[in-house]
Amino acid sequence: MPRYLHPQQQQHSPSPAADQQSAWVMLPRSLLEQHAPETIEVPSGSHIKLSYTLPASAESVPPAPVLAVRLQELFGWMDTPRVAGGRVPVLLHRLGGMGVALFCIGANGFGLVCLLSDWTALAPLGPVAIGAGYGAMTPASSHILGPRTNPGNTSLIMSIKQIGVPLGAVLAGAVMPLLALGYGWRMALTLCVGLALAVVLAFGFL
Repeated sequence: MPRYLHPQQQQHSPSPAADQQSAWVMLPRSLLEQHAPETIEVPSGSHIKLSYTLPASAESVPPAPVLAVRLQELFGWMDTPRVAGGRVPVLLHRLGGMGVALFCIGANGFGLVCLLSDWTALAPLGPVAIGAGYGAMTPASSHILGPRTNPGNTSLIMSIKQIGVPLGAVLAGAVMPLLALGYGWRMALTLCVGLALAVVLAFGFL
């Protein structure tokens, strides 16, 4: 009389054909992960997902994988990242207005840190960093506000934006001397650096 086993009691051993088929399935998958990875590790340590579809604004750009990443996460790269065994360069998605604005604030903070340092070699970098941050802030703010205006309020909003920088200079001119007299110029600049860092951290995680 034949003996019947419960399905859970049956021991299935993979056949040689199944092993061969599994090997053929794993080989293309491993090659795909090697030459067309889903993510790329950036210098900050984050693993950013790659997009293999170009955005609509990049129709004239040759086909390439796109890496949308914040600029501050790329410091440390000396060359353009590549896939497909180093043959295809990755297209870095440009920052939006908010990212550039935060970079400008960070550049100004870095410039003040250079002025605070006792190492005189850093002193010339201070005005350069502050100038770079100052110069890019106006187009960045226009990029942020432009899509959020309409023909009825564009002139008013852009006018307020244009007077924002001079008003900030007036405010700094009124407050900084008082801080310098009360706490010293180093403490006054340190407070400005802390304020810039707080703004970058607050808006950078939104």
